[in-house]
Amino acid sequence: MDSIKVVDNAIVEMMQTEIILADKSIKKVLVALSKSSDYTRTLKECAKGFDFDREFKRYFEPKSNAPQGRALVALIVGMLYKIDAGKLNFLDFLKFTYIDVDTTKSYRLFISEYIIPFVDTLNMLTFGQPYEEVSTPQINSYDKLKEEITWAINGIIKEQLNVDDMEINEEVIAMLNGLCYSISFGDNIIIKTAFIGLKNTLVKYGINLNDRLDNIHTILTVYGVM
Repeated sequence: MDSIKVVDNAIVEMMQTEIILADKSIKKVLVALSKSSDYTRTLKECAKGFDFDREFKRYFEPKSNAPQGRALVALIVGMLYKIDAGKLNFLDFLKFTYIDVDTTKSYRLFISEYIIPFVDTLNMLTFGQPYEEVSTPQINSYDKLKEEITWAINGIIKEQLNVDDMEINEEVIAMLNGLCYSISFGDNIIIKTAFIGLKNTLVKYGINLNDRLDNIHTILTVYGVM
């Protein structure tokens, strides 16, 4: 199981890295996979008869629901190799795949929609079960999560929250700050409860934060909270 832990660490690092450093994180994932005979055996089996160029166009031109099982593994590992070899521009891919979504959010969406299911499926095919730390990725410290949520919430307060009623405005800000504070407990149930409370408060007062709330949900999903 040591090989699973090595890959898990590489995946978690990829989740936490900034988009500009994603290429380096991808290389670490590929190196971690290549050092395990169990993983490489599975990857070779999944690649048999798989036409990458055809399947890439099928699932990304335009974007459609991701494949499952062996096809998912072959597609994603093929993409990672293409990116690492400089044959697929990752930033251009994200812009093309997630139209009208900023790069930071599109990167998180890619991790959530493709990378986590990929490694989960890979572990299932290789060892007969998903590895818990990969299926619900956790970080030993919640500092990075809190940093990203705080940045997102500060953006909402400064740029988008414009409520005329002072009492409602203060209540919403309290709920936003409460979500940040909840992360300090390091308990996913508490964090999730705080997010649901925030969401219900916004619905109660008919406040629409557009994609800002979706962005927070995506961050929490990537870190395994949701």
